[in-house]
Amino acid sequence: MKMESSLNPYSVLNSLNVGIYVLGLESRETKEFRNLFINDANSKIVGIDFKPFVGKTLRESFPDAYKHGLPDKYLEAIDKQEIIIIGDVTYGDDKIATQVFNLKVIPVDKKTVILLTENVSKLRKTQEELILKNKALEEKNKELEQFAYITSHDLQEPLRTISSFAAILGKNYKDQLDEKGKRSLNFIIAAADRMKNLIKILLDYSRAGQENITKKVDCNIICNNILDDLEIRIKESGAKIQIEKLPVVEGYETELRMLFQNLISNALKFKKPDVAPLISINAGKMDGNGHYKFCIKDNGIGIQKENLDKVFDIFQRLNHRNKYEGSGIGLAHCRKIVNHHKGKIWLESTPNEGSSFFFTLNL
Repeated sequence: MKMESSLNPYSVLNSLNVGIYVLGLESRETKEFRNLFINDANSKIVGIDFKPFVGKTLRESFPDAYKHGLPDKYLEAIDKQEIIIIGDVTYGDDKIATQVFNLKVIPVDKKTVILLTENVSKLRKTQEELILKNKALEEKNKELEQFAYITSHDLQEPLRTISSFAAILGKNYKDQLDEKGKRSLNFIIAAADRMKNLIKILLDYSRAGQENITKKVDCNIICNNILDDLEIRIKESGAKIQIEKLPVVEGYETELRMLFQNLISNALKFKKPDVAPLISINAGKMDGNGHYKFCIKDNGIGIQKENLDKVFDIFQRLNHRNKYEGSGIGLAHCRKIVNHHKGKIWLESTPNEGSSFFFTLNL
């Protein structure tokens, strides 16, 4: 009857899904505790019936607890009268199969503690598998980036040869070529120029993410320098560009310049016929965490809803080259740069009304 009376205060804990042990201190010298109560959820969590262990000492029921130093944690919780986080413990003995448990100790009074247990074996195994898969993916991405770099670098020499011989043909033999020959030569020169530009872009893309030293970067200076570089295109298109006060951020300066330049250049490029581009650039703080969300908005041709995700894929072109020049790498490059800054990039767009590109920087 005495045992039933001592357990009654804890019987409500049977309704909880978390594993709960209630232990009473019997001897500080030997660090002995007695199992006052073990709720039903523990049997499901661990996989054995715990009812026979109620009333027994910790040393009798779970001797391996001492190998893991659990009684020390119980005493620490009692002495400090605060919750002690033990964390993950791999536990197993002749009664319990080896599993991973997440443990937390809550003091009740000067002689009683509650041990909360959660079986995280499957979760930790899944996490380990995910870590291995991510590591394999990172290695594969590095291999692909190295391949892109080597391929692009090695292509430059034969391309220079093609361009040089085409120039020689044009200079020394142009008058000996008929109209068909001249057109063919012009095609070769134009194709070589496009390839040269594509190789440069591929090299830039392969290098993105390799910069490893961050600094304070003033986005106002970056954007103003870009506008100076694009001055002729801006005047020719009649574009109006409004830049609100932008923040100073922690980041990789060269990559951030590429990011803004790609997005501003796209806003100038994909304009509606006979309509001057109107571009606005602004940024706002996010949730008081010191990070910013940027927006570059235009009044251009816009993008169909089904293509909103495709635009960030490498070599993805949504418009014919004859109408809009480009390599199909620019926005993929932007995404790679934003990812390197631990941020996100996305867009909202309405066909024939314009697009708004958003990105965050979370370094």
